[in-house]
Amino acid sequence: FAAGHGLDFSNASGSASGSASALLDDYEEGTFTPAISMTDSAGSLAYAAQNGYYTKVGDLVHIQLYVQVSNVSGIAGQIRIGGLPFTPANVTNGYIAGSIWLNSTVSGQPFDGDYMITTYLAPNDPTIRMYSLDGDGTVNQLTAGHIGSSTDFMIQYNYKV
Repeated sequence: FAAGHGLDFSNASGSASGSASALLDDYEEGTFTPAISMTDSAGSLAYAAQNGYYTKVGDLVHIQLYVQVSNVSGIAGQIRIGGLPFTPANVTNGYIAGSIWLNSTVSGQPFDGDYMITTYLAPNDPTIRMYSLDGDGTVNQLTAGHIGSSTDFMIQYNYKV
């Protein structure tokens, strides 16, 4: 849309008449390539899949991603996922939790009902961080020890830019 143009909802019931926030002037769909990074850059990862999809409506972005690891070698540090299509808004305390599905067997032990896996985005940082909450309430960042060959992640977020 040209500047100042778009779908105008200012006459809709409940909208502030003439409000700039009632003008939808941005819509975009696309793909991106999510990538795992470690806080210690040693080692390497190979992927079987790296798929990311997004829809941006105004200042709200919805992402879905799927990452499957095919091989790991000498990795260390905490797990991060980057490559997001947009950076989250830089607002005070603007942390965003996302949903995750993680399939991983490490040292012969799968994550099971004793762990809750969660993720978050920090303000102004397009990097997903991952944590586990174990059965006794301990919170730990997921690390290289939680990734093996064939580990896969499905993650979904809605966030403001």
